Amino acid sequence: MFGAVLFAIALVCSAMVGLASFLISLAIIIMTFIYNGIGKQSNLFGPITMGLCRSGNLLLGMSLIPESIPAFWPVALIPLLFISAVTLTAQGEVAGNNKTTIAWAILLDIITAGALLLICFYYEGSLVQLSLFLLIWLGGNLFFKSKAISHNTPAQVMKAVKMGVISIIVLDACYVAAFGQWKVALGLSLLLPLAIIIAKKIKVT
Repeated sequence: MFGAVLFAIALVCSAMVGLASFLISLAIIIMTFIYNGIGKQSNLFGPITMGLCRSGNLLLGMSLIPESIPAFWPVALIPLLFISAVTLTAQGEVAGNNKTTIAWAILLDIITAGALLLICFYYEGSLVQLSLFLLIWLGGNLFFKSKAISHNTPAQVMKAVKMGVISIIVLDACYVAAFGQWKVALGLSLLLPLAIIIAKKIKVT
């Protein structure tokens, strides 16, 4: 019931912004039900549906300026790739023994980094500004996922998942830096220490 109330509030608020925001919000809600209902039981469909939810979140922010969606929609492919990787990793956080899925997740991380560079190049962004944030994001994820493969226990897998979730902040900073706004990206990155502190108090896996 609490979730239904929040969904209803989201639809009303997004409708007040505009039709594009309302439709994207509705799509996110539908994908949420699909993920919780049938998606998370599938090793393939689960990560894709969760990734689509996160892509929808990015598009929802872009819908504040509706004309930006047809111009910059490829950026929404980035969270689809990365959240799919995080979801793949999370599939073994209870029992461990998921080296193969983590290996696939690492491959998706690398593809995500490549996609970010391509998008930056395509939109004539700042590769220099993007590179610093991208190295931090990719380095952190590869380190924890590699460790989860070498020590494939639930505890290490949970750490890799937690890193993936928290690093969304740095990934968001990558978008901003790619378009030449390094000061804004740096300010956004300051949320990372706060997220780490909060993650010690509540579960983010």
